[in-house]
Amino acid sequence: MNSTNQLSAVLMDTPLQPASENYKTTIYWNDFGTNQTNDLISLPTYIEQNEEALRRRFLEFVYEVGQCQIAGKTVIKRLQVDEDFSYWWLTLFALRRTHPDSGIPETIKLLALEEIVKKMNISEITINIQDLRARRCIKDFCFNLGIPCTDIGPPSQPTKLRFSLRRFSPKWLTALATLCRQTWRSRSISQNQKVESNGRSIALFDYLTGFDAEAAGAGIYRSRFWSNLPELLEEKFDKLSWYHTREIGDSSTSRKNADKLLNKLNTHPVSSHKLFETKMSLQIFWKVVRDYCQLYKSGISETEAKIMFTPSNSDLPLWPLFRTEWIDSLRGSTAIRHLILLHTIREMVGQMPRQLVGIYLLENQPWELILTNAWKRAGHGTLIGMPQAAPKYWEVRQFVDSRSRTDLGLSKFPQPDLIASTSLRGRQMLLSSGVSQDQVIDVEALSYQYLINLQKSKDSSEKFSTVNPTVTVLGDFSVDETRQLLDICSPVLAQNGHSAIFKAHPTSPLNKSEIAKYGITEFVGDLGALLTSSRLVITTSFTSAAVDAYCLGIPLLLFSNGKDLNMSPLRDEPGVQFFHDSTSLQVLLEQMTGLETSSSRDFFNLDLNLYRWRQSLRQFV
Repeated sequence: MNSTNQLSAVLMDTPLQPASENYKTTIYWNDFGTNQTNDLISLPTYIEQNEEALRRRFLEFVYEVGQCQIAGKTVIKRLQVDEDFSYWWLTLFALRRTHPDSGIPETIKLLALEEIVKKMNISEITINIQDLRARRCIKDFCFNLGIPCTDIGPPSQPTKLRFSLRRFSPKWLTALATLCRQTWRSRSISQNQKVESNGRSIALFDYLTGFDAEAAGAGIYRSRFWSNLPELLEEKFDKLSWYHTREIGDSSTSRKNADKLLNKLNTHPVSSHKLFETKMSLQIFWKVVRDYCQLYKSGISETEAKIMFTPSNSDLPLWPLFRTEWIDSLRGSTAIRHLILLHTIREMVGQMPRQLVGIYLLENQPWELILTNAWKRAGHGTLIGMPQAAPKYWEVRQFVDSRSRTDLGLSKFPQPDLIASTSLRGRQMLLSSGVSQDQVIDVEALSYQYLINLQKSKDSSEKFSTVNPTVTVLGDFSVDETRQLLDICSPVLAQNGHSAIFKAHPTSPLNKSEIAKYGITEFVGDLGALLTSSRLVITTSFTSAAVDAYCLGIPLLLFSNGKDLNMSPLRDEPGVQFFHDSTSLQVLLEQMTGLETSSSRDFFNLDLNLYRWRQSLRQFV
């Protein structure tokens, strides 16, 4: 792809847009190309071909922002809350959570674009994409390189009035409103009382969802997060102290229902259950106000931020992608919410009797980073982070630049003493991201223990051939993604003589008339029952049920669009293929004709006897 001749290029979202012959190079922003040439380049394809370097470059960029010197102090130091914690780790940028407005997929694409422009010596760029923030970055990039740039992209869509009013309100005003609202909501929370230590005690932190409601009514806590581990812990420890996070978006349990549930669970003699929240005392209130004022006047101007958010040895300013989140993290409602979490969790963890061990669900959420800091401040024992989902290569919140794990003081990433690995791939990813060998313990994947019985059921049934089978299509968490999937696959399946059974995501159903429009049959029963009889599964790369199908030995075709990063944990796994449009799906269907389903596959560590957990807990009891 290297070139010594100067080239003009047009950047477009997809091939559906007309490209002028005046341009020597066409670069697709959101579309996968079949072949990469000097005339036609796909950024999603380029990213897949150079994923290791680009992910490493992104993590380096995040590290560099934290270490950037502003008036003689690093950003991490400027955002210091006290002697052992910097608010830097709670900014939305440092948390690295991918969502529609996070700017992370766009950053990866822009880093790829910079490499292409410099390698090919592109001398002029015309922009014809929809993403306004990315367009601003590209125009600044071209200005820094001194090359002409023309933006012919569509104008921005008018913003609804109610969102405009919020956007143009002073950040301190939205922060004040958030503080008042959170203080008012906490008024009904009973103050946590310090409990005396009761021998060997273990604390467990999770979300108040995904539990067996019928068992809970009888005082027994059964959760999909923990499988049968609580029974083992009751053998090993004198006391199990459960702390449940209640507010988790649309799945939140009301405080009234949560209190009723905990009252029933607390009839169990060995276990105690509490909400992981506390009343906003006057002391906490003033600490939040004090720290917010400190953040507000941290002294990082927009001019300085533009420099901060330009990667080293780069001409690519990325500030437009992260400006809104950064300001909200330091001056808006996010600053208040995260500071409240900081001081309430510190108070709760400080009031706990000394815990020999702690285990929490590892997702690198804000409360987890605060927990690791508070846990060590309070002098508790070993803290274990336990991932409950399959490891994903592009889920960058699970990774940091390796220097962050070995730096000292405020620059050290808040991490648990041990991290549980539930699969070989998970272990490899942890080690490659700088986690030391002695920090990793191998355990069973508790959230996937149910696969053991499904695998037995599947392996005992006959193997099916994929010659014109009934295809199982699984919906996505996003309704828009589901519609895009069905728009592509339903006509292709019909042309190839395949009938289809569709199961919607439980939180994102389609109405019956819409499903009928696609000419497919809806399945409303248990997913496990459907998968054990499935011969071929088609779904999106985001859908977690794809992992279940893979473990059951079912051939998989996964849809990955070019707009987002490929978040599938099954990349490079045998029996899994990815398609991007109807043409690539057609090719894959032809290749899979006659292919048989295989026996179950080992992806996770699974064992109903929890051998690995037993071995890991021996060092504590």
